[in-house]
Amino acid sequence: ITVGVSNVSFGLRSRSLLNAAFLTNAITHGLDSPICDPTDPAIQRALILGELFAGMDRYCRHYSRAERQGLFQE
Repeated sequence: ITVGVSNVSFGLRSRSLLNAAFLTNAITHGLDSPICDPTDPAIQRALILGELFAGMDRYCRHYSRAERQGLFQE
């Protein structure tokens, strides 16, 4: 399944937040290849969290690495 992630938020405010939420949900429902902006920090976090929630991040290694690198710092 391939999806243009930003299509869901076209014309809406807070596009980055909406795209990230949609991406996380789509990954947990079988999305294989998202078309998205990989430089957006919200998208980077959503990719990692989507894989984590979908059971694709064995032993939480990608999440743990991203956490240590500060990707989830506010």
